[in-house]
Amino acid sequence: MEKRNQTFQERRDVVVKGLRDIRLEVESPKATFYVWSTIPKGYTSKDFCFKVLEEANVWVIPGRCTENTGKGTCALL
Repeated sequence: MEKRNQTFQERRDVVVKGLRDIRLEVESPKATFYVWSTIPKGYTSKDFCFKVLEEANVWVIPGRCTENTGKGTCALL
């Protein structure tokens, strides 16, 4: 289990660093594999999620589709 946890931590750190590098606000999660981020100005959550999917082939879920957060955020799984 320790090896698995280390793998998840490494993956999380890569995602968090990448989002911060493109100047998105994101906190490093402590006990989940979801990474929540703000949406850049000028986009709706939905529009930004489709842009990421189309340009980076990464599936991102708009925050308004979840119970944990609201408009202006997205979750990377």
